[in-house]
Amino acid sequence: MAGLLQFAPAFRATRGFDPFRAPLFDLVDRLADGRTDGVNIARTGEDTFRIELAVPGFAENEIEITVDNRVLTVKGTKPAEAAEEGVTYLSRGFAPASFERRFTLAEHVEVAAADLAAGVLTVSLIRKLPEERQPKRIAIGAAGNA
Repeated sequence: MAGLLQFAPAFRATRGFDPFRAPLFDLVDRLADGRTDGVNIARTGEDTFRIELAVPGFAENEIEITVDNRVLTVKGTKPAEAAEEGVTYLSRGFAPASFERRFTLAEHVEVAAADLAAGVLTVSLIRKLPEERQPKRIAIGAAGNA
């Protein structure tokens, strides 16, 4: 599959001509570049995981994290920005905009903590199996002679 993705730059010249095919080419380019829209998901231990989301320009009070029915939702809401007098943006790569990302959590996975530092929101997850689902070690011993 890696060989197929190496041809992604060849398709860039066709962008803008077919609005239906453009999103497909954008997806191929992202896969070829290894980008996944500013989200890292990592396993940090046997039962611990971490989700890192790039949220540049967002403050803690502008981000809401909820879990409902095993769906982790991260919402960012920016207040409307007042127009700066005498400033005309030629390009806006990080315009004030809201976002919402959803992640389906596996069974028995809970949010342990969340932290925001240097424009990266880190959500720590932990898998907590109930006592009846945890593996048990059975000791071998004489239980009596039959």
